[in-house]
Amino acid sequence: MKKTYGFLIILCMICFFVTACGEAPALPGRDKEPKPSTEKADAKAYYGLKDDEFLLVTNGVPESLRAIARQNVIYVPCSVAAAWDNRWYWNAAEEELLFTNAAGIYKFWPGLKNYLEFSERKEGSEPLLLMENGVPYVSLTMVKKLSAVKLVQGESPNRLAVNVNGASITGNVITNADCRELRTDAAISNPILATLQAGEIIYSVEEAGEGWVKATTADGLTGYLQAEAVGDTFGEIIRIEFDEPAYQHNLVSEEVHLVWHQMWAEQGGSDLRTMMTDVKGVNVVAPTWFEVSAVDGSITSHANASYVEAAHEMGLQVWALVDDFAPGVPGLEVLSNSSSRANLISQLVGEVKRAGADGINIDFEYITRESAPHFLQFLRELYLQCKAEKLVLSVDNYVPDSGNAFYQLKSQKDVADYVILMTYDEHHSKSEEAGSTASLPFVKGGVERALRQVPKEQLVMGIPFFTRKWMTSTENGQKVLTSEANGMKATISFVEKNGGTWIWDEECGQNYSEFTADGILYQIWLEDALAIESKLTIMRETQIAGYACWKLGLESSDVWNVLGK
Repeated sequence: MKKTYGFLIILCMICFFVTACGEAPALPGRDKEPKPSTEKADAKAYYGLKDDEFLLVTNGVPESLRAIARQNVIYVPCSVAAAWDNRWYWNAAEEELLFTNAAGIYKFWPGLKNYLEFSERKEGSEPLLLMENGVPYVSLTMVKKLSAVKLVQGESPNRLAVNVNGASITGNVITNADCRELRTDAAISNPILATLQAGEIIYSVEEAGEGWVKATTADGLTGYLQAEAVGDTFGEIIRIEFDEPAYQHNLVSEEVHLVWHQMWAEQGGSDLRTMMTDVKGVNVVAPTWFEVSAVDGSITSHANASYVEAAHEMGLQVWALVDDFAPGVPGLEVLSNSSSRANLISQLVGEVKRAGADGINIDFEYITRESAPHFLQFLRELYLQCKAEKLVLSVDNYVPDSGNAFYQLKSQKDVADYVILMTYDEHHSKSEEAGSTASLPFVKGGVERALRQVPKEQLVMGIPFFTRKWMTSTENGQKVLTSEANGMKATISFVEKNGGTWIWDEECGQNYSEFTADGILYQIWLEDALAIESKLTIMRETQIAGYACWKLGLESSDVWNVLGK
């Protein structure tokens, strides 16, 4: 009992001491509140930088790759330069770096100071291209000369913060001056990378634990900051004054009213006149003349001068189409080889000029994410030849979505006179459910998304003359969906023959028919004159450059009363 009283007396004395002194001693199992560290971080060690390396930040986002310094010259990885400006084109197989703008092509080779500016040999003051451990690096001096970028260079540690012209970025303003230390981790006990100022901008802000964010400063440092220092989010578009050759576009003086003419053999003027008997309102015909037939860039050709002569007599321009549909001819192999691209361009331009046609229509529908950079380089090089020969260059594209973004309409519009949007195949032969070929919402959404990347005066809306007939049958107790594409007249005749009726679908902007015959459920969203008229309202509302119809011969005659208005 005495021992108990003694313990209580000691505890009371501790409490009195705490009350008198105003601070409790640390109790077992409970840490003191850590004090803010004032230690300056060793930033070079923190980021793992070597003496000859630079951190890279693009539009407020840290890059995984780094720049390097060699003999007081800074070099950036070619892949990073291409992310800043995709006209930087590295061909690994040929170890050649190209930059193509509206005036011509620059060529650079590893370890050399000399380079080609268009066809003229120039001498630089430093090697303009280096190879380090299999990675190509381009001189920052040359990047700044040719690309619209703004750089902020920092020291301790070495870093480059780069903004790219036209980039859309988001940032936050530092508002709380009491907790603005950028630290190496999400705790005030960690060393300080930098002390930020009220009003300073930070980027790439993301949560990093309770009360903390990870962020990147405008001059390229990434670290951790107390969340209460961060103000509201805002957005901005980078605008950089930059003088470079302007892309020139060979646009026709009126709306483009194009129809594709598919052919499997050479056709002359009399064939065209027959096909165009009932046609009204069209001012461009695009015959499917060319196909890439070999990996060296060779083509098959159905070009015919009498066809062009007849077209011109009818007031039509001729834009000859080339496709990549030939089996066994990998587009990657054709487009990634400089001599194959040159051969393809030479043959296309030569055949078009021989026949007297007015332009080239590119219909490459098998581009992949891997071949896309090479496809863009092909278009840039073709642009230069078309400009020299005063030929109209148009490129066919799918309705833009995340799955085909690598076609890069924003880059295409620089070098193509017209971007033609194939606003059809909403539901296609491999679709898992029946549906419209080109419903009004699909067409409208596609045009609106494309207009975010392509000026309206360069955008042409594709219109289908075909309809997909959907058939649901039962096999072994399972529902089986198949389809086939037919022209307008054949589709209408089929429905009438089977006693089907049409109901106007206001939302789709199409006539719809559904009926069962011989145990098969048929569903048809019809492309006809009324459907086309509803699509033309989109063209009028958006004031885009015109329309293009696939394909001549699939239409019903009343279509031309609509298109000919």
